Amino acid sequence: MSNSLDKNEIKLYHFESFQSFKNIEHYISTRQGGHSIGAYDSLNLGKNTKDNPENFLKNRLALAEKLVSEVDKMTFPQQTHSGNVKVLNEHFFNSTTQEQDDFLRETDAIITNVKKQWINVLAADCVPILLYDSEKEVVAAIHAGWRSCVQGILQNTIDLMIRTFQSKPKSIKMGIGPSISQKNYEVGEEVVSSFKDAFPQFHEQIFSNFKTDRKAHLDLWTANKLQAIEKGIPDSNIEVLGICTYENHDTFFSSRFDKGITGRFATGIKLN
Repeated sequence: MSNSLDKNEIKLYHFESFQSFKNIEHYISTRQGGHSIGAYDSLNLGKNTKDNPENFLKNRLALAEKLVSEVDKMTFPQQTHSGNVKVLNEHFFNSTTQEQDDFLRETDAIITNVKKQWINVLAADCVPILLYDSEKEVVAAIHAGWRSCVQGILQNTIDLMIRTFQSKPKSIKMGIGPSISQKNYEVGEEVVSSFKDAFPQFHEQIFSNFKTDRKAHLDLWTANKLQAIEKGIPDSNIEVLGICTYENHDTFFSSRFDKGITGRFATGIKLN
């Protein structure tokens, strides 16, 4: 991980396994290259923060320009750490802004087969996940923090892709983006109990007790990967970027490192 980024330049990360597919484009933004200042320095893409709205809008426009896109072709759900998933069809994209906002309330994952439309999620320690069904030409963007995870956000998304588009899990490619690593994610009994109830079959695999403090540490990367494999996505189809937002808080926003007052980076995908 390089710390020598030009703060005036928007730097994007990518999943290597997605790069060979010509029918999609995707990205993971960083916190460099924007207009925000202070705790939101500098490419804050989160609308529901206390950032200056003018700077936030400039940041969204700058990202769209970097992606050679129009800002109105970049859709973000109104994330609430839910298990809710929505399919975005042609009717959605032809709806008014207000109608789109209403449809996307309390939504943490979105799916589409409509071309030329970016679907995106925001994060600052939670796990951003992209899915691509290379057979049916369907994409999904998922925000999978611990609350969404125990509500089955990833499994719900895969199930909806199967029901709506007849996707086959073996044809789905998956990318797990930057988020807080297990090493830096100490959690309390509420989280431990929630995961034990939701995933008793691999509860032990997603927690560990570090000898230094004997506290529970949650591995969100493994939690999501095991769910995907259980739904039929081959291990070989899953790429874990393995970048910890807490340790790389100078490159990615980290809510835990910044004690809750911070911006959001984005992860998105588009069908060509």
